[in-house]
Amino acid sequence: NTYCLLSFEGSKEKTSVVKDSTHPKWGKDVTFKKKVTGTSTLAVKVMGSVSLGKDWVVGETTVPLGFLLSKSSHEGAYPLKSESGAGGKGKITLKFQYAGGAGAGGGDDDGGGG
Repeated sequence: NTYCLLSFEGSKEKTSVVKDSTHPKWGKDVTFKKKVTGTSTLAVKVMGSVSLGKDWVVGETTVPLGFLLSKSSHEGAYPLKSESGAGGKGKITLKFQYAGGAGAGGGDDDGGGG
């Protein structure tokens, strides 16, 4: 059971939990109403969940968003790392659309770890 936590410039969003999948697809559109700068980043954590017990970080990545200043849409696969920074935790595919200040950041995260 997995879900994603997304953070951009102090704003946070959470996807729904996808149960019993080693290749979850969340398909959630996320809108952050903040302006992207050359140093903006999107932090993504893929979390594991059980009904009894503490959730854990399956993998995480930080995506630099400066490319959105010259390219209003983008799709890419980003490797997930463990909390210690080691690799090998899968990847997440993210699609971005940027409206030049009206909305920015996340968007349609549709693939993930495992």
